[in-house]
Amino acid sequence: MPGSGKSIVSDFFVEKGFQYVRFGQITLDEVVKRKLPLNEKSERAVREEIRKKHGMAAFAILNYPKFKKILNAGNVIADGLYSWSEYK
Repeated sequence: MPGSGKSIVSDFFVEKGFQYVRFGQITLDEVVKRKLPLNEKSERAVREEIRKKHGMAAFAILNYPKFKKILNAGNVIADGLYSWSEYK
């Protein structure tokens, strides 16, 4: 849930040497790439478009290459898991 402390826990693990992947970074990167304003409206539109194209596991699928690469170097913490499909 928003405000539950996920980012604080992620920060703790990063301080312990874990690599960090933020699922939603894909959305932010796409908003910037499209030169849209960084706000909730733009982020929501891009996020919904990504999910429409790739399904509810979109951010897991799109982050898979990043996970695969950094897992070879050590442990990783992920922040921003959104759906059961992404979890699976």
